[in-house]
Amino acid sequence: KANDHLLFGTGITDVNPKDPEHKKYYNSALISDPNGDIIARYDKIHTVPYGEYLPGRYLMSHELHDKLNKFRQMGPSLSHGTEFSVFPLAKQSRIGINICFDDVFENISRGFARNNANILCTITNDSWFGETAGGAQHSAHSIFRAVENGLPFLRCGNTCETMLVSSKGKVEQILLNPENGSRFTRGVLFTELDFCVNPEKTLYNKFYYLTPSFLSSVSLFILGFMLLQFLKRKKVLKEIALEEN
Repeated sequence: KANDHLLFGTGITDVNPKDPEHKKYYNSALISDPNGDIIARYDKIHTVPYGEYLPGRYLMSHELHDKLNKFRQMGPSLSHGTEFSVFPLAKQSRIGINICFDDVFENISRGFARNNANILCTITNDSWFGETAGGAQHSAHSIFRAVENGLPFLRCGNTCETMLVSSKGKVEQILLNPENGSRFTRGVLFTELDFCVNPEKTLYNKFYYLTPSFLSSVSLFILGFMLLQFLKRKKVLKEIALEEN
């Protein structure tokens, strides 16, 4: 009816035609065109331990795995995606889609940016946090991912922030209850998104491997400096104590 593209999340089962009993399950995002045809698919890369898969599942028998799955009441273990898929849409936009807590891990959004995405996005259901601070804490990561990659970030969340974050990390728009300002509300957020068709890669995106090394070096320098000051102070206090005696 809207004559437009639609992005939505769903579960997908892949069956091996040579071995129909061998199935893989994915938490996926799909994009449909105005005719309703699926034109793009992204499989969640960072699945949740115990929530979406059972660690060590390849080390146990199918019978034990099935019994443990029934015990945790979460359905079959999901496989993880392997591709940082970027999808071209209208007006030369190219979108990289995070599913749930994909956006907590900087390498995933960085992977989309390095594959020439010019918009980042998260679709998530944070209802298991309830009306607590958990959803807001999750949402905060989108701001970091926007700044790190210099890209605008769209976020669509259930029981957490639905918002637009600029490439500078500013929350441009957010869906709130108009009566009391609560983020726990039903509604739709309409927004106009400014983006650069071919954005330059940020320093962080180009040299991401230097960041942990630099921060580690700074931390070691500070710790070393504090230790040196402590030893100097201890030496001075010891000399003062000897003089008094």
